[in-house]
Amino acid sequence: MDTDSFLQGPSDQDSKRIRANFDAQTEAAQIQLIYTLGRQHKPAHFDLLIQLLEHAQGEVRCAIIDALTHDPERALPILVTELQHPDLVVRWVASGLLSNLHDIRTVPALLGCLTSDPDSDVRINAALALGHIGDVRALPALEQVTRHDHSVGRHGHAVHTIAAAAITEILQTQTRRISE
Repeated sequence: MDTDSFLQGPSDQDSKRIRANFDAQTEAAQIQLIYTLGRQHKPAHFDLLIQLLEHAQGEVRCAIIDALTHDPERALPILVTELQHPDLVVRWVASGLLSNLHDIRTVPALLGCLTSDPDSDVRINAALALGHIGDVRALPALEQVTRHDHSVGRHGHAVHTIAAAAITEILQTQTRRISE
């Protein structure tokens, strides 16, 4: 396989070879390939990453969903789906990546995470994302969390404190929008 021609866009045969050999590679090599593919911004690479995602777990899965965000529009539904993944680290990464995208279409899924995810760090990321997005639909759930979710994440942040900060951020965003 010619590396330069592959980076321009893999042929079907190249994609099949990569999929066939992917699991035999070390995790570090898999992650390096994932980020190389993601940086190329080629639709065929995006499609290959989706195929690799089907069986990926752990850090490799997280690297794939991160690399997919180079095409935010196509990545959005995948990230929303990953919010339901059984691995809490995958959910945490997906919620953080959605925070970076600032897309109002993710509000319902993030509200679901905020109110029902069993992991406090995922709920913290959901609150952060909702604050960054700035949609007033999140206010009732965030207010509920400030009163009732006093759990603390692995880094010492309390869910209710982050939810309160998200409320402030949403209100500031709305004030700016009104004054513009």
